[in-house]
Amino acid sequence: MIRFKPDKERVLLVLLVLSCGLLGTWAIGGEQPEGTSIVTTLRQSISEEFTLEVELNLPVHVFLPGQGNTTQVHRITVGKDVLAIVWKASKLPPAKYYPPNTGGYQGVDFDADGRLIVSMCSEGAAIRDKRVHEEYWEYVGFRVAPDETTVPTRGAVLLDRYPPSHNNTSSMSTLRGIRCALGRLSGDDLVELESDDAKPDGTRELRVTGQFSPFSGLGVWELVIDSANGNLVRQAGFGARGEVPRITCSCEGTRWFDNVALPERGEYITSWFRTPVRLISFKPEFDPDIFAEARKIISRAQTRAVQLMDFRDNPVVPKSKFVQAGDLDKPEPVKP
Repeated sequence: MIRFKPDKERVLLVLLVLSCGLLGTWAIGGEQPEGTSIVTTLRQSISEEFTLEVELNLPVHVFLPGQGNTTQVHRITVGKDVLAIVWKASKLPPAKYYPPNTGGYQGVDFDADGRLIVSMCSEGAAIRDKRVHEEYWEYVGFRVAPDETTVPTRGAVLLDRYPPSHNNTSSMSTLRGIRCALGRLSGDDLVELESDDAKPDGTRELRVTGQFSPFSGLGVWELVIDSANGNLVRQAGFGARGEVPRITCSCEGTRWFDNVALPERGEYITSWFRTPVRLISFKPEFDPDIFAEARKIISRAQTRAVQLMDFRDNPVVPKSKFVQAGDLDKPEPVKP
């Protein structure tokens, strides 16, 4: 899961999230029924419930270049009106020193001794049901001196709270990218077929009016469909009409799970970063153990000092505050 540096660029996080959205449904893996349009087929879901495990390769920090990539494993489970995600970094790169005014590094990124402050997300979780929508991040911190001497420090803990129905959050954005990289577009993203060109190799090239998320605006999807392998979307590009696609996805290989086809690996590319995705496992059912694990991870916020971003009253402009350990859900003091 990618998350911005805890103490800066929170506004840019909101802007990035608003450009993305929810996981949505998955196109069914079987053959296209006779008389059914390809867009209708792509809109159909595998099932209301599924569990997915993938490995992602993400930049440690979008705005601080040169810190390398982190490998994260995401376990995702979706049920009726419920969703949970657990992610953990299986590999973190060594923190590197860069002097001030190098790339994106500014004075605020250094401590009083001139050491670069680097934060890396080590694990986190998200849950959403009819009552609660929360996302939680734990960071490990480092102070890196010009001679590359590195001292571990206490990392930040972040908690975001949203209205239960809110779709445009950091974890939902990552899910949308994963889905695109695995060749399964959300049915809500596809509006109207503009062209359908069958190729000799069995693929179909489509142009479909649609959107990347509820906030992306209406644009055009350019798709290459693998008809022989469950109508996987092997290539996808989305952008404004007449412009170069600003979001692209591709995938390769095929794994069958009963009548559901998914690729072995894929990637999604935005103007922010490129993310390779490797499929580990899939099953067409909800996993209550993942939901329970996600809830347990998020409950750590009750006993730790937390940077809270509360979007429940305003999904765009949150209330932000630092909360001491044990004070997370204490009532606000009554003003005289």
